[in-house]
Amino acid sequence: MIRALQLLFLIALASHGRAQQLVPFSMPDGRFVAWDQGRFEVLAEQAPRAIYPGAGPVVFLDHQEGLMAVEDELRKVRSLQRPPVDTVLRSGRLVAWRSGDSLKVHAGGRVHVLAGQAGRFTVGDSLVVFHDKADAQLKVWWRGGVQVVAEVGREAGGPQWVNGSNTLLFHDRSAGRLVLFHRGGLHLLCDDCPNARVAAGGDLVAYVDGQDRFQVWDHRGVQELSGAPPRQFQAGLGLVGFTDLAGRLRVYRDGEVVTLTDTMPSMFRVSDSTLVFVERGAWRTEVGGSSLTLSEHIPEHWEVRGGTITWLDLDRGIRRSTGGRVVRLTKDGAYPWFEVHGQAVLFPGHRGERFIWQDGRTDVFY
Repeated sequence: MIRALQLLFLIALASHGRAQQLVPFSMPDGRFVAWDQGRFEVLAEQAPRAIYPGAGPVVFLDHQEGLMAVEDELRKVRSLQRPPVDTVLRSGRLVAWRSGDSLKVHAGGRVHVLAGQAGRFTVGDSLVVFHDKADAQLKVWWRGGVQVVAEVGREAGGPQWVNGSNTLLFHDRSAGRLVLFHRGGLHLLCDDCPNARVAAGGDLVAYVDGQDRFQVWDHRGVQELSGAPPRQFQAGLGLVGFTDLAGRLRVYRDGEVVTLTDTMPSMFRVSDSTLVFVERGAWRTEVGGSSLTLSEHIPEHWEVRGGTITWLDLDRGIRRSTGGRVVRLTKDGAYPWFEVHGQAVLFPGHRGERFIWQDGRTDVFY
């Protein structure tokens, strides 16, 4: 019985750790503060030069232009990189940067050197993609190891690729080949693609092949969505949004395609697992294969995290929609901005204070 209780306690503790989201912010007087599940802590009396928010550690550039991290529970400020620091990119828990010609990544509490002569690089939630100039190769860092995706020679302009949260698409222009990297494996999607019209998401990619067919690859394999290329398309976590040649907005999810509009939307965007679009002036989203109107007006500012949409309404109050259920986070309006950090929402008070809303509870720091 005691061992079972200990196991349940460890599972609950691990679940709390995974869900933890630190929220960093600067006060009007310059103090640098972090919020952690209802508790505020002043990290410094002077605001950093830049903050790189994401799941896990708080990462920031201090006034000596060094890259620093505040670990989740340890509350210790740790130096990741002394100057020079250039081109810091973050996605989820991964933070990568260039120092001189070297490319480094911070993951799992450690700093890893990926290349001594790095060109362009990009970051997803679980991978870092980079051009290793010394080896003339396109490489990917995934689960603590580096894999070679392709030999790219020393051609002008460097290799062409695009990545999603855990997918990478590389277009070999000389051979017309389109190659996918996903969860440690390489897959040839097309060997007759002279052009690269692609979109990479999470566990899913979409592309137009050499015969102008619109294809999607996911755990089901390759499926043809249309015999003609779409006008536009975007990929997210398990879904693809696209406009067909007739201008209709359609969405692919879980092996099925549904049509959301009969006419061309003014705009659409796929973010994480969510599709939002504007049709006839109304701001809408897709829920369960159907169109749902969020507002008759396009919001000034909105953010998507997972399946949740947060936005400023006409009164500049803050609203949130999850699964089609809309709630208002603030009782009044006139809020100039907000930031979404995981499930938490940071926004300023009217007297300089800072509010953090999460799960119906609002904490305030003065």
